[in-house]
Amino acid sequence: MHNYLVIDVGGTAIKYAIMNTNLTIDEKGSMPTPLEGLAAFTETLEQLIFKYRDRVDGVAMSMPGLVNSKEAYMYTGGAMDSFLHEYPLGKVLAEKTGLPVTIENDGRCAALAEVWKGNLCDCQDGIVIVIGTALGGAIIKDRQIHQGKHFAAGDLSCILLGDDYTDLRSCWGSVNGNYHLREMVGQAKGISADMLDGIKIFEMANAGDQEVLKALDQFFFTLAKQIYNLQMIYDPDRVLIGGGISVQPLVKTLIQKKLDAIFDNIPLNVHPTDLQCCKFLSEANLVGALKHHLDIRNIAN
Repeated sequence: MHNYLVIDVGGTAIKYAIMNTNLTIDEKGSMPTPLEGLAAFTETLEQLIFKYRDRVDGVAMSMPGLVNSKEAYMYTGGAMDSFLHEYPLGKVLAEKTGLPVTIENDGRCAALAEVWKGNLCDCQDGIVIVIGTALGGAIIKDRQIHQGKHFAAGDLSCILLGDDYTDLRSCWGSVNGNYHLREMVGQAKGISADMLDGIKIFEMANAGDQEVLKALDQFFFTLAKQIYNLQMIYDPDRVLIGGGISVQPLVKTLIQKKLDAIFDNIPLNVHPTDLQCCKFLSEANLVGALKHHLDIRNIAN
Protein backbone atom coordinates (compact mmCIF):
# COMPACT_ATOMS: atom_id res chain seq x y z
CA MET A 1 0.00 0.00 0.00
CA HIS A 2 1.33 3.42 -0.98
CA ASN A 3 2.23 6.06 1.59
CA TYR A 4 1.78 9.81 1.24
CA LEU A 5 3.18 12.81 3.04
CA VAL A 6 0.20 14.85 4.19
CA ILE A 7 0.82 18.40 5.40
CA ASP A 8 -1.57 20.76 7.18
CA VAL A 9 -0.28 24.33 7.13
CA GLY A 10 -1.88 26.62 9.69
CA GLY A 11 -1.25 30.17 10.78
CA THR A 12 0.63 28.92 13.84
CA ALA A 13 1.96 25.43 13.08
CA ILE A 14 2.64 23.00 10.26
CA LYS A 15 1.40 19.49 11.09
CA TYR A 16 2.42 16.52 8.98
CA ALA A 17 2.08 12.74 8.82
CA ILE A 18 3.01 9.74 6.72
CA MET A 19 -0.37 8.19 5.90
CA ASN A 20 -1.84 5.50 3.66
CA THR A 21 -5.36 5.14 2.27
CA ASN A 22 -6.44 3.13 5.32
CA LEU A 23 -5.52 6.28 7.30
CA THR A 24 -2.76 4.43 9.13
CA ILE A 25 -0.16 6.93 10.32
CA ASP A 26 3.43 5.71 10.38
CA GLU A 27 4.94 8.94 11.65
CA LYS A 28 3.75 12.43 12.46
CA GLY A 29 5.04 15.71 13.83
CA SER A 30 4.71 19.47 13.79
CA MET A 31 6.78 22.63 13.56
CA PRO A 32 6.14 26.38 13.80
CA THR A 33 4.89 28.00 10.60
CA PRO A 34 7.56 30.41 9.28
CA LEU A 35 5.79 33.70 8.58
CA GLU A 36 8.78 35.92 7.83
CA GLY A 37 8.62 35.48 4.05
CA LEU A 38 8.40 33.26 0.99
CA ALA A 39 11.97 31.97 1.08
CA ALA A 40 11.75 30.74 4.67
CA PHE A 41 8.31 29.26 4.09
CA THR A 42 9.13 27.30 0.93
CA GLU A 43 12.51 26.19 2.27
CA THR A 44 10.81 24.72 5.35
CA LEU A 45 8.37 22.76 3.21
CA GLU A 46 11.09 21.61 0.81
CA GLN A 47 13.21 20.30 3.68
CA LEU A 48 10.22 18.45 5.11
CA ILE A 49 9.41 16.84 1.76
CA PHE A 50 13.02 15.87 1.09
CA LYS A 51 13.18 14.23 4.51
CA TYR A 52 10.47 11.75 3.51
CA ARG A 53 10.77 11.77 -0.30
CA ASP A 54 12.05 8.20 -0.58
CA ARG A 55 9.20 6.87 1.59
CA VAL A 56 6.18 8.43 -0.13
CA ASP A 57 4.47 8.56 -3.52
CA GLY A 58 3.16 12.10 -3.29
CA VAL A 59 2.52 15.15 -1.16
CA ALA A 60 -0.99 16.18 -0.11
CA MET A 61 -1.32 19.65 1.40
CA SER A 62 -3.99 21.55 3.29
CA MET A 63 -3.60 25.34 3.20
CA PRO A 64 -5.55 28.39 4.40
CA GLY A 65 -6.76 30.88 1.83
CA LEU A 66 -8.37 30.78 -1.60
CA VAL A 67 -6.91 27.85 -3.55
CA ASN A 68 -7.30 26.72 -7.14
CA SER A 69 -7.31 23.11 -6.08
CA LYS A 70 -7.06 21.78 -9.63
CA GLU A 71 -3.77 23.60 -10.25
CA ALA A 72 -2.45 23.75 -6.65
CA TYR A 73 -2.30 27.51 -7.11
CA MET A 74 -2.64 29.97 -4.23
CA TYR A 75 -4.87 32.95 -4.98
CA THR A 76 -4.61 34.04 -1.34
CA GLY A 77 -2.72 32.56 1.60
CA GLY A 78 -4.49 33.38 4.85
CA ALA A 79 -1.90 34.43 7.42
CA MET A 80 0.74 33.97 4.69
CA ASP A 81 -1.04 36.08 2.07
CA SER A 82 1.71 38.71 2.08
CA PHE A 83 4.01 36.26 0.27
CA LEU A 84 1.68 33.56 -1.11
CA HIS A 85 -0.72 35.86 -2.95
CA GLU A 86 -1.15 34.55 -6.52
CA TYR A 87 1.65 32.03 -6.14
CA PRO A 88 2.01 28.59 -7.85
CA LEU A 89 3.03 26.82 -4.65
CA GLY A 90 2.20 23.29 -5.77
CA LYS A 91 4.12 23.63 -9.04
CA VAL A 92 7.17 25.13 -7.31
CA LEU A 93 7.32 22.37 -4.68
CA ALA A 94 6.79 19.62 -7.27
CA GLU A 95 9.60 20.94 -9.44
CA LYS A 96 11.96 21.26 -6.48
CA THR A 97 11.24 17.84 -4.95
CA GLY A 98 10.27 15.65 -7.91
CA LEU A 99 7.04 14.50 -6.25
CA PRO A 100 3.44 15.26 -7.25
CA VAL A 101 2.03 17.95 -4.94
CA THR A 102 -1.66 18.73 -4.48
CA ILE A 103 -3.18 21.54 -2.42
CA GLU A 104 -6.70 22.14 -1.14
CA ASN A 105 -8.13 24.76 1.21
CA ASP A 106 -8.05 23.67 4.86
CA GLY A 107 -11.78 24.01 5.50
CA ARG A 108 -12.52 21.98 2.40
CA CYS A 109 -10.04 19.34 3.49
CA ALA A 110 -11.92 18.97 6.77
CA ALA A 111 -15.17 18.58 4.86
CA LEU A 112 -13.67 16.02 2.45
CA ALA A 113 -12.46 13.94 5.39
CA GLU A 114 -15.93 13.86 6.90
CA VAL A 115 -17.66 12.96 3.63
CA TRP A 116 -15.09 10.26 2.90
CA LYS A 117 -14.91 8.41 6.21
CA GLY A 118 -16.39 10.67 8.85
CA ASN A 119 -19.62 12.13 10.17
CA LEU A 120 -20.95 13.22 6.78
CA CYS A 121 -20.50 9.83 5.13
CA ASP A 122 -24.29 9.22 5.30
CA CYS A 123 -25.20 12.71 4.03
CA GLN A 124 -25.72 14.25 0.59
CA ASP A 125 -25.42 17.90 1.68
CA GLY A 126 -23.55 19.33 4.63
CA ILE A 127 -21.61 22.23 6.08
CA VAL A 128 -18.35 21.96 8.00
CA ILE A 129 -17.22 24.81 10.26
CA VAL A 130 -13.64 24.67 11.49
CA ILE A 131 -12.58 26.82 14.44
CA GLY A 132 -8.86 27.46 14.23
CA THR A 133 -6.61 30.50 14.37
CA ALA A 134 -9.44 31.89 12.23
CA LEU A 135 -12.76 30.25 11.45
CA GLY A 136 -13.09 28.48 8.11
CA GLY A 137 -15.26 25.88 6.50
CA ALA A 138 -16.78 24.37 3.41
CA ILE A 139 -20.06 23.40 1.78
CA ILE A 140 -20.79 19.87 0.60
CA LYS A 141 -23.30 19.47 -2.24
CA ASP A 142 -24.18 15.97 -3.51
CA ARG A 143 -21.18 14.60 -1.58
CA GLN A 144 -18.75 16.91 -3.39
CA ILE A 145 -17.09 20.19 -2.43
CA HIS A 146 -19.17 23.06 -3.80
CA GLN A 147 -16.44 25.27 -5.26
CA GLY A 148 -18.28 28.00 -7.15
CA LYS A 149 -17.14 29.77 -10.29
CA HIS A 150 -14.07 31.35 -8.66
CA PHE A 151 -13.21 28.57 -6.15
CA ALA A 152 -14.67 30.80 -3.42
CA ALA A 153 -17.95 29.09 -2.50
CA GLY A 154 -18.15 28.18 1.16
CA ASP A 155 -15.40 30.58 2.23
CA LEU A 156 -17.14 31.21 5.53
CA SER A 157 -14.27 33.25 6.92
CA CYS A 158 -15.10 36.14 4.57
CA ILE A 159 -18.73 36.54 5.69
CA LEU A 160 -19.13 40.08 7.00
CA LEU A 161 -20.59 40.36 10.51
CA GLY A 162 -19.51 43.78 11.76
CA ASP A 163 -20.16 47.25 10.39
CA ASP A 164 -16.57 48.05 9.39
CA TYR A 165 -16.10 46.44 6.00
CA THR A 166 -12.53 47.81 5.80
CA ASP A 167 -11.35 45.67 8.72
CA LEU A 168 -10.91 41.89 8.59
CA ARG A 169 -11.82 41.77 12.27
CA SER A 170 -15.41 42.34 11.16
CA CYS A 171 -15.39 39.08 9.19
CA TRP A 172 -16.62 35.79 10.60
CA GLY A 173 -13.18 34.23 10.32
CA SER A 174 -11.85 36.66 12.92
CA VAL A 175 -14.96 37.04 15.08
CA ASN A 176 -15.14 33.30 15.80
CA GLY A 177 -11.44 32.52 15.55
CA ASN A 178 -9.40 31.23 18.46
CA TYR A 179 -7.49 34.48 18.88
CA HIS A 180 -10.67 36.49 19.40
CA LEU A 181 -11.83 33.91 21.94
CA ARG A 182 -8.59 34.41 23.85
CA GLU A 183 -9.12 38.17 23.68
CA MET A 184 -12.65 37.86 25.06
CA VAL A 185 -11.58 35.61 27.92
CA GLY A 186 -8.54 37.77 28.62
CA GLN A 187 -10.72 40.85 28.85
CA ALA A 188 -13.13 39.06 31.17
CA LYS A 189 -10.28 37.94 33.44
CA GLY A 190 -8.20 41.11 33.20
CA ILE A 191 -5.18 39.33 31.70
CA SER A 192 -3.39 39.37 28.35
CA ALA A 193 -4.73 37.12 25.61
CA ASP A 194 -1.13 35.98 25.06
CA MET A 195 -1.24 34.28 28.46
CA LEU A 196 -4.13 32.05 27.35
CA ASP A 197 -4.65 29.10 25.05
CA GLY A 198 -7.58 26.79 24.40
CA ILE A 199 -6.48 24.28 27.03
CA LYS A 200 -6.26 26.92 29.76
CA ILE A 201 -9.58 28.51 28.78
CA PHE A 202 -11.48 25.23 28.97
CA GLU A 203 -9.75 24.20 32.18
CA MET A 204 -11.21 27.35 33.74
CA ALA A 205 -14.59 26.86 32.09
CA ASN A 206 -14.88 23.21 33.16
CA ALA A 207 -13.97 24.26 36.69
CA GLY A 208 -17.01 26.57 36.68
CA ASP A 209 -15.32 29.96 36.23
CA GLN A 210 -18.35 32.20 35.63
CA GLU A 211 -16.41 34.97 33.90
CA VAL A 212 -14.96 32.53 31.39
CA LEU A 213 -18.31 30.80 30.88
CA LYS A 214 -19.95 34.16 30.17
CA ALA A 215 -17.31 34.94 27.53
CA LEU A 216 -17.77 31.51 25.96
CA ASP A 217 -21.53 31.97 26.00
CA GLN A 218 -21.20 35.20 24.03
CA PHE A 219 -18.63 33.71 21.63
CA PHE A 220 -20.79 30.70 20.81
CA PHE A 221 -23.98 32.75 20.53
CA THR A 222 -22.38 34.55 17.58
CA LEU A 223 -21.45 31.18 16.09
CA ALA A 224 -24.94 29.74 16.64
CA LYS A 225 -26.60 32.69 14.89
CA GLN A 226 -24.52 32.10 11.78
CA ILE A 227 -25.24 28.36 11.86
CA TYR A 228 -28.93 29.27 11.95
CA ASN A 229 -28.45 31.58 8.95
CA LEU A 230 -26.63 28.86 7.01
CA GLN A 231 -29.38 26.39 7.86
CA MET A 232 -31.95 28.78 6.38
CA ILE A 233 -29.87 29.48 3.27
CA TYR A 234 -28.81 25.94 2.44
CA ASP A 235 -30.92 23.47 4.47
CA PRO A 236 -28.15 20.86 4.78
CA ASP A 237 -28.52 17.36 6.19
CA ARG A 238 -26.00 18.17 8.92
CA VAL A 239 -23.60 20.82 10.22
CA LEU A 240 -20.29 19.73 11.73
CA ILE A 241 -17.97 21.64 14.07
CA GLY A 242 -14.26 20.93 13.77
CA GLY A 243 -10.85 22.23 14.76
CA GLY A 244 -8.82 21.56 17.88
CA ILE A 245 -11.38 23.32 20.06
CA SER A 246 -14.05 20.78 19.11
CA VAL A 247 -12.43 18.08 21.27
CA GLN A 248 -13.94 19.90 24.26
CA PRO A 249 -17.45 18.47 25.00
CA LEU A 250 -18.46 21.89 26.32
CA VAL A 251 -18.16 23.36 22.82
CA LYS A 252 -21.02 21.38 21.30
CA THR A 253 -23.04 21.74 24.50
CA LEU A 254 -22.86 25.54 24.43
CA ILE A 255 -23.52 25.84 20.68
CA GLN A 256 -26.46 23.42 20.89
CA LYS A 257 -27.92 25.35 23.82
CA LYS A 258 -27.88 28.57 21.78
CA LEU A 259 -29.25 26.88 18.68
CA ASP A 260 -32.09 25.34 20.69
CA ALA A 261 -32.98 28.78 22.05
CA ILE A 262 -33.04 30.27 18.55
CA PHE A 263 -35.15 27.52 17.00
CA ASP A 264 -37.49 27.32 20.01
CA ASN A 265 -38.23 31.03 20.00
CA ILE A 266 -38.17 32.15 16.38
CA PRO A 267 -41.77 32.56 15.18
CA LEU A 268 -41.28 30.46 12.05
CA ASN A 269 -41.80 26.78 11.30
CA VAL A 270 -38.25 25.87 10.31
CA HIS A 271 -36.25 22.67 10.48
CA PRO A 272 -33.63 22.74 13.27
CA THR A 273 -29.97 22.04 12.61
CA ASP A 274 -28.54 18.55 13.05
CA LEU A 275 -25.33 19.63 14.80
CA GLN A 276 -22.43 17.25 15.36
CA CYS A 277 -18.67 17.41 15.76
CA CYS A 278 -16.19 16.26 13.15
CA LYS A 279 -15.06 12.67 13.56
CA PHE A 280 -11.46 13.45 12.73
CA LEU A 281 -11.17 16.54 14.97
CA SER A 282 -7.66 17.99 14.72
CA GLU A 283 -6.59 15.45 12.04
CA ALA A 284 -9.46 16.29 9.65
CA ASN A 285 -7.30 18.53 7.44
CA LEU A 286 -4.68 15.81 7.04
CA VAL A 287 -7.25 13.17 6.10
CA GLY A 288 -9.03 15.50 3.69
CA ALA A 289 -5.79 16.58 2.04
CA LEU A 290 -5.09 12.91 1.32
CA LYS A 291 -8.60 12.42 -0.10
CA HIS A 292 -8.13 15.39 -2.41
CA HIS A 293 -4.74 14.08 -3.55
CA LEU A 294 -6.17 10.67 -4.38
CA ASP A 295 -9.07 12.22 -6.29
CA ILE A 296 -6.91 14.64 -8.29
CA ARG A 297 -4.44 11.88 -9.13
CA ASN A 298 -7.25 9.42 -9.97
CA ILE A 299 -6.00 6.92 -7.42
CA ALA A 300 -8.53 4.36 -6.15
CA ASN A 301 -9.59 5.01 -2.55
